[in-house]
Amino acid sequence: MGQDVWSRFVSGGGELMLVSAVGTVIGVAAGTLLGIVAGIARNLVSRTVGYLIDFLLVFPALVLMLLLLARAGDAPIVIIGLIALSSLAAVARVMWSATREIASRDFILATRAYRYGWWRVIVGEVLPNLSSLVLVALPYQFAMATGGVATLNFLGYGASSNAPGWGVMILQNKDGLGVQPWGVILPALTIALVCVGVNLMADGMRRVLARTSEGGGQ
Repeated sequence: MGQDVWSRFVSGGGELMLVSAVGTVIGVAAGTLLGIVAGIARNLVSRTVGYLIDFLLVFPALVLMLLLLARAGDAPIVIIGLIALSSLAAVARVMWSATREIASRDFILATRAYRYGWWRVIVGEVLPNLSSLVLVALPYQFAMATGGVATLNFLGYGASSNAPGWGVMILQNKDGLGVQPWGVILPALTIALVCVGVNLMADGMRRVLARTSEGGGQ
């Protein structure tokens, strides 16, 4: 009570965006590397990673986060790790499927015939062909992470009751929605706009990169 809504709103978005961005970058990077390695391996490693990814994708992300938070605590570093784990599974599945398709192409078979090392094949041949997928995955996973962190804050995890986070603002002001709605509407609307806007940006990037790829192949 008596706290300025605008000041809390402006200062509350910083930590939310930072946690979401760091978790997303770590998750996308780790998921890309894991998916590529598993896609190239095509042996027990590939199957094991595939089963692990499928388990993480089938298990509800929010439920998994809540279970882990109950054991590990809700420090910001833990939230970042959970966001990274969630992004890792989704990105690794996409990269795994794309890498398996690329691994059957002639230029990859040629590198194997010349006995190039795995790291050289990954960095020099596979990763450049997956760069468009990585660029699209980053904003999409960031939007998912933003919604996830805000949800956890609303449920009371990852931010103290005095923190000016957007999820905390919604939690604290929901009972006074009929009296002073801006304490709820402003952060909720901003979270929705961020998620929708970033998703639209990711879709636009995907279309542009697809056109560029088609043009380069002609």
